[in-house]
Amino acid sequence: MIQRFKENEAEYENWLAEHPTGFVFNHFGGSLVQYNYNVIHLADCHILHRPTDAGRKTVIEKICSTDLDALQQEVKKFRDDSFVFCKICTK
Repeated sequence: MIQRFKENEAEYENWLAEHPTGFVFNHFGGSLVQYNYNVIHLADCHILHRPTDAGRKTVIEKICSTDLDALQQEVKKFRDDSFVFCKICTK
C-alpha cells in the first residue's frame, strides 16, 4: 500500500515507526533532469531522521510503501525513471 505524507509530520513519523523496513521516496519534484534530488531511501536511513529536519520533514512530500516494487511503479507514473536510490542506505 502506498502512503503519501505532505505537511503531516505526526502521521509520517508514525508510519516510519510502524514500518522500519519500508521505503520512502523523497519527492522534491522539479524537472525530470533534476532526478538526483528525488531519492528512494530505506525507512531507517539516517538522512530521513536528521534532528535538523525535525518538524519540517514533510515539507517535501514523502511517498512510502513496504513494497519496493509498488513504490517504484507509483513513482514512475509521474517521474518516469527520473529518480535515484540513496547511495548511503541502499548500497
